Amino acid sequence: MSGVAVILLNWNSYDLLRACLHSLRNATYPDLRTYVVDNGSRDASEVDRLMEEFPKVTVMRLPENVGFARACNVGIKRALAEGAAHVILLNNDTVVEPGFAEPLVAAAESDPRIGAVTGKIYYAADRRRIWCAGGDHHWLLGNCEYTGEGMVDRGQFDRMREIGFATMCYSLFPRRVFEARKAGYQLVYVPDSVIYHKVGQSYGRFEAGMIYNFYRNKILFTRSYMPRWFWWAWYVVFAAYAVGLAPFRMRLLAYDRGEGERRGDRTFHRVSVSVMRRVIAKALADARSKSVVTWKDIQAVREEFCLPALGMR
Repeated sequence: MSGVAVILLNWNSYDLLRACLHSLRNATYPDLRTYVVDNGSRDASEVDRLMEEFPKVTVMRLPENVGFARACNVGIKRALAEGAAHVILLNNDTVVEPGFAEPLVAAAESDPRIGAVTGKIYYAADRRRIWCAGGDHHWLLGNCEYTGEGMVDRGQFDRMREIGFATMCYSLFPRRVFEARKAGYQLVYVPDSVIYHKVGQSYGRFEAGMIYNFYRNKILFTRSYMPRWFWWAWYVVFAAYAVGLAPFRMRLLAYDRGEGERRGDRTFHRVSVSVMRRVIAKALADARSKSVVTWKDIQAVREEFCLPALGMR
């Protein structure tokens, strides 16, 4: 069978990572290799404990937190250099079913047009309730929306199908998902591959850098795919929505999904709408004016819109 590499990131969350690695130990796929990229954790002893408890796991230490994408690239590059035929990106706040990998590989190898595959993801706190069963990208609002989010699983998403969006919480792919989509490859949802997600526990609660990246990346993504004349018209409409209505929608969705309860806190619900508007406005402006935003830029956003200013304690 083809070799599969599982890439996990860690940042100050050893207990979550440990539970995930224990579940991967029980995986039934015969050629499964696990790679952990430590993204500059404050406590270096966490990595030492990891290497001692899981000696078969390949661990890469980064001197500082370089963000999700760059850290994933470190793991992907190492895995491909060591001969992996498939790469699975997996959040460290998940646990997997023993047979999670086989359906993904079977689907990916069944059709050369398939470029990325994801499975069925449940809430870890309620294993009957779906967090994500594939998804779609909606151009008008620039949103990637999860199919079935919050629904009790009654078999309504048990059919393999082509999708428009695959979450990086859990996806198998031979190359970057959006490149695969642009090249004409398909993204496919495979319901027989199951994991459970401890939603939000790897990043904790609301922080300005997350919202800033979320909206800035929407703009950059749509600009890459839309005709320039249409993109400017779309940008004007989207900017009005994002600054005017999006903060209220985000809070309503958080209440509706019970995000605070699932995370064990309700801090997101107390975030000031005016502060969210300022973060979003900065993200939109930077996306329009800057082709590259550095990690220092993100840190500056976090300092400017720090947690105390959001009414969090």
